[in-house]
Amino acid sequence: MLYFYRNNRIRTLLGLDSSQTILRHNHLPLAVATQRSDHQATCLLGCDPQQSSLLRLAPEAITTASYLPYGYALDPATVAFHGEYFDPISRSYPLGAGYRSLFPTLRRFSSPDNLSPFDRGGINAYAFVSGDPINFHDPSAHARGLAHLHVPKNPKIPYDQGLNVFTDKRLLGKKTLYVIAHGSGSQAVIGGRKIANSELFSLVQKSVKNLQSHDDFFMNICTSADLNPSTGVSLGQDFANHFNLEGTAFSGNVKGTLELKTTEKGTAVKYEVEAKNYLRPGDPGYDRFNYKPIAIRPGVAAEASSLRTL
Repeated sequence: MLYFYRNNRIRTLLGLDSSQTILRHNHLPLAVATQRSDHQATCLLGCDPQQSSLLRLAPEAITTASYLPYGYALDPATVAFHGEYFDPISRSYPLGAGYRSLFPTLRRFSSPDNLSPFDRGGINAYAFVSGDPINFHDPSAHARGLAHLHVPKNPKIPYDQGLNVFTDKRLLGKKTLYVIAHGSGSQAVIGGRKIANSELFSLVQKSVKNLQSHDDFFMNICTSADLNPSTGVSLGQDFANHFNLEGTAFSGNVKGTLELKTTEKGTAVKYEVEAKNYLRPGDPGYDRFNYKPIAIRPGVAAEASSLRTL
């Protein structure tokens, strides 16, 4: 069997005499098309907000599915828990583009995480989402992928104008401040206009109760690691100096996908940087999609980083 992935999700499976293609909108599974030498069929999917397939509409029957917290189901389909592919042979979910498999009956991974115990993987090398599969998911097979979104009681942050600020509470207590906005010329663009760095810093300060409690920051703003032609200092470096935080900014144009989710514990956000050029040849900006993550420390010049894009 051959597996073809896109953004860490299986899109096509090729066997000796059959193939299956999973149709998705962003990450949401919509249908599964199956083709054999003598048969072709399409099964439509009905999913919940967590992308788990609950309803399957095939020409011959309509079936439903329900899942236990770690993804166990009596008769899971090709697309099952959290929209992930379920392997009928091993009875597991291969996550992280096949990096390692989650066994729902064991409620753990089949192999240890190479980012454990001192990195994002956490102290338990076999654990799945730190034992909280209700509120979190782990498509990378490394670390849970949801973070709590901090919104003040009297919001002054123009979220609908292109600025999002939230805290990612990772394993081992590490807290990362995410700052997401449009950017140009190493300046943030909010509400369709370039704003001064001091104005951005003020908006960020108002959105977070205790910014000093954060360990680092992640600035997903285009050209935020490039030098500002007017000041000679990048936005990311100025941010690091102002808040005395080390973190990551981006040289070049970058794009991420932000998904909000409401849970019993509050609002959560899933954020993922596009790994490949999302534009088509000929589209404006296609040739400029050559971003690079840059590690930045306060008080020093930005330096190239080997940090792998999320």
